[in-house]
Amino acid sequence: MVKVHTLTIRNRAAAVVFGVGVLALGALLLTMGFALLLGIGIAGTLVGGGVAVYRRLRGTSGAQPRMSHIGFGRLTDFAPHAQSGELRLDPTREVKPVVKAIVRPLDEND
Repeated sequence: MVKVHTLTIRNRAAAVVFGVGVLALGALLLTMGFALLLGIGIAGTLVGGGVAVYRRLRGTSGAQPRMSHIGFGRLTDFAPHAQSGELRLDPTREVKPVVKAIVRPLDEND
């Protein structure tokens, strides 16, 4: 069974003070959250700027390509076998997932 906790405040002034305190605590937590997000954004900007300055001083460019450049003109030719080392798309080698039936097939009794 779920345990239920209740808070009963009979004095109106105490209830107002309690409500204002709860709202103040919520505002404090919200402000702290925004300050944390702002700090993370500033730290990321500083780190990114530092990396950019470091790369500019070293004379290196941004991200290095990990794969060789593939021209899109060659990809439109759907030859089943690659010729002379060119990359070609082969629709016969396409892999499709097996779709399981959601509803069982009808029997003779149905």
